[in-house]
Amino acid sequence: MDRGKKFLLMRDQEVVGFIRPGHQVELPPTEKALWEASDQDLDRFAAQLSAGYTLVEVDPTDDGDNLVFTGENLLDRRKYYMFHNGDIVGVLDAVFTNGEFAYLVDEEVTVANLPDALSEYWTSKKGDLGQFLLGLEEEERRFNYLEAMGDETEDDLSDEILSDRAEIQLHWERGLAMRDRFLFLRALRELEIAAALCDKYAMVNFLAELCNEMGNIYIAFEDYEAAVEVLEEGLSYDPTDVVCKTRLLTNSSQAYDLAGKRKKAIEKIEQALSDIPPDIYDSLLAGVYSQAASLYNQEGNFERAIQLYKLAAYLADNSTTVSDQEKAMFHNNLGMAYLEHKDLATALEQLKKAVELQPHDPFYQENLARCYDEMK
Repeated sequence: MDRGKKFLLMRDQEVVGFIRPGHQVELPPTEKALWEASDQDLDRFAAQLSAGYTLVEVDPTDDGDNLVFTGENLLDRRKYYMFHNGDIVGVLDAVFTNGEFAYLVDEEVTVANLPDALSEYWTSKKGDLGQFLLGLEEEERRFNYLEAMGDETEDDLSDEILSDRAEIQLHWERGLAMRDRFLFLRALRELEIAAALCDKYAMVNFLAELCNEMGNIYIAFEDYEAAVEVLEEGLSYDPTDVVCKTRLLTNSSQAYDLAGKRKKAIEKIEQALSDIPPDIYDSLLAGVYSQAASLYNQEGNFERAIQLYKLAAYLADNSTTVSDQEKAMFHNNLGMAYLEHKDLATALEQLKKAVELQPHDPFYQENLARCYDEMK
């Protein structure tokens, strides 16, 4: 017997073990006992196998999970790992015959154990693996998949994810550092590398937050259409992080406004107002109110604008997390709205508060001087 050969033991077209003469075998207990009783002689072992069993010679380097021959057919088993938010949420063990998808091993159990969105999607594609995988890339966006290599285990993939997470963090931090130095194109390049790695594992919250950062960069160098596009992409991921989603909505509102699309800007900010979670931090909530007020102020809806500006200023004054700089901005915005509405006494009161909070800022001093001029 050639000790360089290797044989797969198959039962009803499924691999149940392998034998390599001269080496340790991997067989189920019953078949292993039969192998020992045959004195590890392949011919005697084969003669004692019952119906349904087949021995198939394969490449000695093959582990039996990927490629086997049975008669004239080439059986090819491939595993597809499903990802969501960086976690493995399911494994599709697919069998191919002569390169064509045949079936999933334990399909009913496998599909039932997938997240509801994925199991429903599998059903909608009528069990067509190719369309299912293509749809994940083009339609779902909240899930992704990786085809495992022949010898790749779930533990191997988990180690790879940890390594990639470290790389995501590296490029993310580098991108923000570039942004802070006003090196916007280099910042975008770093953030795009981080986003590509996030997309690999469908890390939707990370992807959405990266879109936030990139949208702000596009706004900074006044490419408002690009900002709108990338912020809408972030919203398309439907992030579960409510703070991230609120920031996406407010930033997209700002981008639409700067692009001259005020109707869309108001639509986005109203969505942010309606979806505000109860535990959102004060400075962000005050910012949402202030941005919404600014849009209504530009539209000439002064009553709505003043109502929202008052909410922003009140929230800021009663918060320990909002800085004096932010508080001054909110009081200034409220004062200028009153000034435009010709309520000069109230405008003066608010603009004085802004100057008290930021006494060395000439912007607030000029607005206060304007109010005094109006009163004369």
